[in-house]
Amino acid sequence: MGKNVKPGRDIARAVFAQLEPIARRIAPKLDIPPIFIVGLPRVGSTLASILATRHLRCAYFSNLLMATPASPVLTAMLAGPRRAFGGTDDLANRFGETNCSQGPSQGYRFWNLHLGTSETPAPLDEARKAMMRQTIAALQGIAGGPFINKWQKNGLRIPFLADLFPGSVFIEITRDPLETALSILSARRQSHGGEAGWFSVRPSTLELSDYFSVHEQIAAQVSATRAIIDRDLGGLPQATVQTYAYKAICDDPKGWLGLVASRYEAATGIPIALRDAPTQKLSASRPRAENADQRLLDAALARFEGAFPAS
Repeated sequence: MGKNVKPGRDIARAVFAQLEPIARRIAPKLDIPPIFIVGLPRVGSTLASILATRHLRCAYFSNLLMATPASPVLTAMLAGPRRAFGGTDDLANRFGETNCSQGPSQGYRFWNLHLGTSETPAPLDEARKAMMRQTIAALQGIAGGPFINKWQKNGLRIPFLADLFPGSVFIEITRDPLETALSILSARRQSHGGEAGWFSVRPSTLELSDYFSVHEQIAAQVSATRAIIDRDLGGLPQATVQTYAYKAICDDPKGWLGLVASRYEAATGIPIALRDAPTQKLSASRPRAENADQRLLDAALARFEGAFPAS
């Protein structure tokens, strides 16, 4: 029986993909600006995504929708808004991935399918732009609220996304640089590549010496990624950029959600409904680290601050 699951799933995906243009055409549309959550790796952006997709009325790439990445609109129509966009109370996640079918996916299968894997996607023709805008508008129409997406690569594509989806709102999550670097180091050690393996985004502006230590590589990654995000967010209308610290979100998740909704409405004129917002403070995780790791990363962060300009 198990041997027949994958071929059957592949056939279903192929059929759904053929029907997706029809679904996009007939689905209700809500043509409002989407929201992109951006930030450095390991700053708490996945937690922000889980909270936002659970407690704000919105569309997003759920794990259910990404089971059929070529046909998210059809899957959402068949599942209905409650199953497709109901959110999850399970805050557990690992490297950006959530557990249940209603948990938010990073959506990389959809983005890679239509934009490729490059940090800077090739220019899209008008037909592809129209298709992607129609997809997001349809998901928003089914959900009755803005589309929200967090994927680490979004932070390296801010101008591209702002052009593709005019009026987009960007929510930046920040964290103490040393904590961020320590968390990246921890993630490296937990990943299949081990401590020596690269973790998450690698900006094209980042030129690493073969002699860099692991700690220097991480500090350089933090510096280069920070420079790109600062430059690109700085080029957007101020009203479309929201910046929040990870610890502040944990201290008052309900207050944070209210700010996101009110500032989105101020920027776009579109209200977002809150769904039973959380009332309890969350525990902000702190990466465990040896004193030696902290000293080495702290020194490398100071050394590389401003060393990798974005332009």
